[in-house]
Amino acid sequence: MDKCKVSDYVLLMKQLVDSQEVLLEYHIKVEAMVEMALAKDLIDYPALKLHTYLWALSDLVGKAKSYNEDIISTLNNIVTLLTNLGEPIFDS
Repeated sequence: MDKCKVSDYVLLMKQLVDSQEVLLEYHIKVEAMVEMALAKDLIDYPALKLHTYLWALSDLVGKAKSYNEDIISTLNNIVTLLTNLGEPIFDS
């Protein structure tokens, strides 16, 4: 059996980069929403608008969490694949 090369895992690395970019977009949106909420007096908002706003914020956080879990899974796959190469990945 041929030994795998690091270049064989470029697709996983690209997937990880794409996931990081999506995760960053969600973090930017959440940060903007939180900053806006802190700058305004939320008591003046109707309950339905406030509920919708918080629901949207919660949805963004949930999506960011899901992407983060996908990234961790991809990283674990990369570590497993590189470990199977039989070479140390990290210096002790």
